[in-house]
Amino acid sequence: MWTEPTKTGKVKFVEQFKNPMTLKYTRVSITMDKETNSTRKLAQATLNKRIEEKLRQLQDGHIKEGVTFGELIEEFNQYYQRTVKPSSFASWQTIKGIIQKNFNMQILVSKITNKYLVNKIEALLYQRDYNNAYVKLIKFKLNQLMRYAYRHDYIAAPIGQIEINWKRNNLAKDIENKYLEDDEAVSVLDAVREINPIYADALLWQYLTGMRIGEILALQVKKVFQ
Repeated sequence: MWTEPTKTGKVKFVEQFKNPMTLKYTRVSITMDKETNSTRKLAQATLNKRIEEKLRQLQDGHIKEGVTFGELIEEFNQYYQRTVKPSSFASWQTIKGIIQKNFNMQILVSKITNKYLVNKIEALLYQRDYNNAYVKLIKFKLNQLMRYAYRHDYIAAPIGQIEINWKRNNLAKDIENKYLEDDEAVSVLDAVREINPIYADALLWQYLTGMRIGEILALQVKKVFQ
């Protein structure tokens, strides 16, 4: 690492690395107010991290070691936000939170195995008591994460296509959990109304008529008769 003066009197710390795809050197830099032992250490650490991040993005065919599961999730998060609708991204944020809470964020991506994923997913079913449908959504997102990891050379081979020992369906309980009692519906509507009265009116209309949300959104005033 070396320093270069700037027109403003600050100090630019510069480092370079060889691009394995082109074999040419690329510069990275950071500007600090002044040069001291502490700023040199901070600049070196920052530049090292920037170089590491840039090297991770190069598709050179070599497995990029040292990437943690937590880092993979945050990198995927930025990519996913740019490629999906806001509603899909919002849904992913909920699942992301569950994954971050129940998986080891410090485990290296290159060390993740199908057995590790199976154990963690089945723990959600039988220890955390999540239902099959919700865990299937989590499993789908984990598959997306691991496909992203494979495309970016964080793992040597695709993983994530795994078999899970799903819970036995209790049809009566499943049906019961899909419907609200009258007092439960009132509580939900009251809570929603405090946040957004229009949403509460739409939900109440659904509750009273059984209409789907798409049918409600397609309604026109001229087609409503008293």
